[in-house]
Amino acid sequence: MKYKKFLNILLILLFFAFPIFSQQSTRTPLVAYLQDGLWHILDENGKEMFKPMDIAYIGGYSEGFFTIREKIGQDTVWGFMNLSGKMAVPPGAKYLSLFHNGFAIYSTWQPGLEDIKYFGYIRNDGIVLTLPSYLDATVFNEGYAFVMNYAKRGYIDTTGKMIKEFKFGFGEPFYEGFSVVQDSAGHFGYIDKNFQPRIPLTFDEAHNFSQGLARVNKDGYFGYIDTTGLLPIPAVFVMATDFKESRAFVARAAKLDSIRYAVISSGGKLLTDFIFGDVRDFSQGIAAVRENDNWYFINLMGERFNKQNYAYADSFVDGIAYVKEQKGKKRRGYINIAGKFQVIIPQKATVIFDLRLNRLVE
Repeated sequence: MKYKKFLNILLILLFFAFPIFSQQSTRTPLVAYLQDGLWHILDENGKEMFKPMDIAYIGGYSEGFFTIREKIGQDTVWGFMNLSGKMAVPPGAKYLSLFHNGFAIYSTWQPGLEDIKYFGYIRNDGIVLTLPSYLDATVFNEGYAFVMNYAKRGYIDTTGKMIKEFKFGFGEPFYEGFSVVQDSAGHFGYIDKNFQPRIPLTFDEAHNFSQGLARVNKDGYFGYIDTTGLLPIPAVFVMATDFKESRAFVARAAKLDSIRYAVISSGGKLLTDFIFGDVRDFSQGIAAVRENDNWYFINLMGERFNKQNYAYADSFVDGIAYVKEQKGKKRRGYINIAGKFQVIIPQKATVIFDLRLNRLVE
């Protein structure tokens, strides 16, 4: 057993000796799309970064690395690819997360036991922090990650050392000095960076703090608490989003299939009526919203930013946003704030993945 463990570590170190961790390119990935069975990756200027690739899937981009699912015969394996197109595959990796604060999660499982996954961490210089040994693991944030297996559970630091062990329950990553924790009965609350209880476990659901407020669910309805645990925005909404740029979206509905969102300020003031069927977070002072069958952009006051309607629209990042036109040429691609197309995606593309937002946009 000791020999096998040593061999696994040696194999991983050999794989990560492959020089993918020295970056050369300064180009910024924008979007990946599938066309005629090949993946294309464009930079912020709409230029191809690599030759079209015959791979199974692109899982996203963060902190200088793409996660790639590579075809190996009838099987696939996950690996990292840097901005120069060089790739490394951790042995046995069945899944790789994106890098987050310098670390990525990777998982393995035994043949025939896919339901039992084991998670470990890889550092962005290629060093394996922990071999896959945890049954659950969160991303690192503010220096800690929560992990658990049959033997122990709790928070580890960026050296892999268990800093705070829990006897039961679960934890989430830290945001703004607080972490959501859950007891074995399904009640949620918060601890601080000293791992001390700060907000009692009295909620049915709880989410990360963002801009000093956290959305929580109490008796089936969402509201927002502050860092003292008080509810400055009462729990009266059926759905809610996190605050971004001092704005969030909250929803009411007569029925679950009739949910409509409104814009709310961090002071709890409703800035619009409940009219939006779907929404995207505010970014650069603008948010994409859908009213009936039309997507369009609004400003921080909830007013239309321009008169243009789209079949789909998403958040602005670095001055451009993905949209799909409704009529005419039915172009799709990235527009600037003035509404002019900067990058157009070919009509034949079948899968489109925004590499800034790390989500499918079509």
